Amino acid sequence: MVGSDFALEGQRVLVTGGSGNLGGEIACALAKHNTVYGSARFGKPADRAYVEKAGVIPVVHTLGTDPLSALPPDIDYIFNFGAILPSGTTKSASTVDAPMEMVGRVNSLIQGEMMRHWPRLKGFVQASSSTVYQYQPKPLSEDDPVGANFGVYSATKYAGEMVATFAASLYEIPTLILRIFHSYGPRGGPVTDRLKLIASGQAVPVRAPGPNICCPLYSEDFLRIALNALGQATPAALVMNIGGEPVTQEDYVAMIGKQLGVEPKFAPNPAMNPSPQADLTKMKRIGGRPRISVEEGIRRAIAFNFPEGFRPR
Repeated sequence: MVGSDFALEGQRVLVTGGSGNLGGEIACALAKHNTVYGSARFGKPADRAYVEKAGVIPVVHTLGTDPLSALPPDIDYIFNFGAILPSGTTKSASTVDAPMEMVGRVNSLIQGEMMRHWPRLKGFVQASSSTVYQYQPKPLSEDDPVGANFGVYSATKYAGEMVATFAASLYEIPTLILRIFHSYGPRGGPVTDRLKLIASGQAVPVRAPGPNICCPLYSEDFLRIALNALGQATPAALVMNIGGEPVTQEDYVAMIGKQLGVEPKFAPNPAMNPSPQADLTKMKRIGGRPRISVEEGIRRAIAFNFPEGFRPR
């Protein structure tokens, strides 16, 4: 059960994927009270400047290619947000297009290699994905079956869960595996990405027919909930869904339009995959409930992206 919030202070923390929309926010928040190393390719100077300003120590490093010995020694905690999409897959800001062998190495094997390299870790957090589940038109719990017809990405993410579980037991490292449903922050993620589309006058793709129910969780809530769960993790590896309260994409797009003062446009697409819904019973029991509403998360994203105020075109 959740009592007072679990916090990390005075620890040496490595966040892989430290330039990403989620990993970068996690690194910045942890840097307030810890020595935090954010490892990433840092292909965009603005990403490096953003985390560096928050006190994160940026480390240019490519998972799966560069040796782990090039990363700082004596790490206490790892938050592994690094991931790769296979060639031919639509890219996001935090992933890189790569051959299958590299996808498997980064998404499936690197967890075990990191635990072997730092066997005295106090805790390990593995970012997995809701796409590991077999889709069902209902909220999915941790006991629901994983997918029978995996795509490459979801298959390698599930394999990564298995490797992390084995290595955690082998090296006796408390480990938390997070099946992420719909996270976002001020710089990006599904909600913020749609905000940017609407602000630029573009139509928002949505699966047809709707409604499309999802579970958006703001990055600040994500870290608080994840830390609370990490405080209860063991070497047996704790698997937990993580997401926000359910809302339809259509409704939160309307919220964005209202706050921006514009009428959003939709681009219905029957070929889009449905969004999986999360059963968050376990998360709320172990990690706590979200505190930041979607309306508030949208307000923060607008304030970050349009610091002088948004002016409709």
